[in-house]
Amino acid sequence: NGGSITRLWQGVAAAPFGASMFDRGATGVLLGIACHFAVAFTWAGIFVFFLSCRRFIKPATQSAAGTVLVAAIYGPLIWTTMSWAVIPLMTHKLPSLTVRWFIQLAGHVPFVGLPIVFAGRDRS
Repeated sequence: NGGSITRLWQGVAAAPFGASMFDRGATGVLLGIACHFAVAFTWAGIFVFFLSCRRFIKPATQSAAGTVLVAAIYGPLIWTTMSWAVIPLMTHKLPSLTVRWFIQLAGHVPFVGLPIVFAGRDRS
């Protein structure tokens, strides 16, 4: 989008902490990275919780195809929830349905859903 990596991570920090994060330099970047990891670990924890409570999810993750299928549902669910509920609650702005939004939606399958499902599934 023509922005820098610095601006990207400051933007992540700006969602919960406000626009002043864009003026904080490395502090804004580090806070954005920390926020992103906290959110990622929270979603991973939610998945592990549901994996232990919902008997139909665990068997589905025992095969490669099932793992991909669950990831194809969970990754976009994360992006949709974050972009339409969590972030708007913090920023008071709804997302724009642009090509970038849909790229993020699709990207959450291999880059978010798949690592969470693969790491969280029971291999016993």
